[in-house]
Amino acid sequence: MIQLTASNMVRKYKTEEGDTEVIDVTSEEEEVDTEVIDVTSEEEEVDTEVIDVTSEEEEVETEIIDVTSEEEEVDTEVIDVTSEEVEEEDAEVMT
Repeated sequence: MIQLTASNMVRKYKTEEGDTEVIDVTSEEEEVDTEVIDVTSEEEEVDTEVIDVTSEEEEVETEIIDVTSEEEEVDTEVIDVTSEEVEEEDAEVMT
């Protein structure tokens, strides 16, 4: 690889007499040899071992207990608490 560099500079100086003197200090182009070093690593073949850490399925015995209550037959007696109608004939009116 060839790299060209240039430096353009102008310097101004004041002489003892007070005059300004311009000096062109532009450097000439220089050819610079540069060496490129490839620092990328080469591909390496790596042996990898895959370990399966998933657990195996286990057969588990389960017992299902039915906790629902059975229906029980209950004897119920219905009591009629509604008042009986009183016939007007049986009722005496007091005055």
